[in-house]
Amino acid sequence: MAIRSVRVLSRAEVELFHPTTETALISITDPGLPVATLHPPISTLIRLQFFDLTERALGLPRGFLPDMGIAAPVEVDGETLPDARHAQQIVEFLRGVSLLPEPTDLVVHCEAGVCRSTAVADYARRFYGAPVIGARNDLSRLNQRLSRLLTRVHTDRPLTQFTVTSSQIAAERDRRRLKLPKTPR
Repeated sequence: MAIRSVRVLSRAEVELFHPTTETALISITDPGLPVATLHPPISTLIRLQFFDLTERALGLPRGFLPDMGIAAPVEVDGETLPDARHAQQIVEFLRGVSLLPEPTDLVVHCEAGVCRSTAVADYARRFYGAPVIGARNDLSRLNQRLSRLLTRVHTDRPLTQFTVTSSQIAAERDRRRLKLPKTPR
């Protein structure tokens, strides 16, 4: 059928939320934290763990980091960023939800309910026509990296995959801080 609506919640809010049998839920938590405690019934559920990080937040230009790592998730300074594998899981999950026989309400949460979850809500709005409802319908602070990856995966655009060393990251951060011209990789 269709995704009837999208509701964005924080971790604290989703742990108090009581879904219906027509609720699909995407749970995004920080690595190393326990998973969110959820109340039944939930028709379908996916749990993911990655930090709310973007190249910009790390002091790097957009596209400096690969869309996905070679053998593991993309990490900087030991912290896992959203990557194409996460985006693929979300895209496949929502494709499945959109094919359920009954209209389904989608609930998406992350720790604060501001950036990662709103990137997923915006994706569901753009590609499935699902209205974003509730108090957290401001999509202006969405995680740009996750949003870009969801679009690239959904539209089958080529994904980048390469290795970036910690010394390359440090050099790029220094170059940007000192406003030096770009150097080739």
